[in-house]
Amino acid sequence: MRNTIIAVLFVLLVIYILIAYFGSALVKRKIKELYDSGKYDEYMEFLDSNKCRIYVRENEIEEYKYKVYLKRNDRKHIDEYFDKMLKRKVDKTTKLQYQIKAFYYYMVHNGAGRCSQLLEDIRAYGDEGVTKQVTYLYEVVVLRKTDYIDELKEILQKKPNDPFYEYLLSVSYENKGDSKNAKKYKKTYKNHMTY
Repeated sequence: MRNTIIAVLFVLLVIYILIAYFGSALVKRKIKELYDSGKYDEYMEFLDSNKCRIYVRENEIEEYKYKVYLKRNDRKHIDEYFDKMLKRKVDKTTKLQYQIKAFYYYMVHNGAGRCSQLLEDIRAYGDEGVTKQVTYLYEVVVLRKTDYIDELKEILQKKPNDPFYEYLLSVSYENKGDSKNAKKYKKTYKNHMTY
């Protein structure tokens, strides 16, 4: 009798795993189809459906929605997305990833105040390499500084053809009013960029 119960439970567990796996695959395929076909209203409705919530984790659903907010340049919902994700109780590494993602978004979309706060949060994490990169970005792109030109050139000698540092040099020269060097480094970073 005991062996029968164990066998039945095992079979039920296998069925559950298969349903979860195939259900998730089908739901994610539908999400992709709706997004790829540009049916964003239907896509958003589907993401809020019970069927989707059964098979897709909440943070994944938020990521899917974020893609449409970006496509639509929906600043209100993007702000809400970042507010929600940055308050979420997650491990330090995941929190850092959200902070960096928000930092890049606000850096591009003139959110200097938010960038400043996010930079402090990223610095608090304690990763020297990440901190240095976001500091360069903030000070060169947002604050329009030119102080790092020599330092960036030294880095490029050690890391030739690195599009990140070439981009920073291009912007630094642009900030300085040196259009010749700005164009030179803009051309090289575009050539070295991988998409």
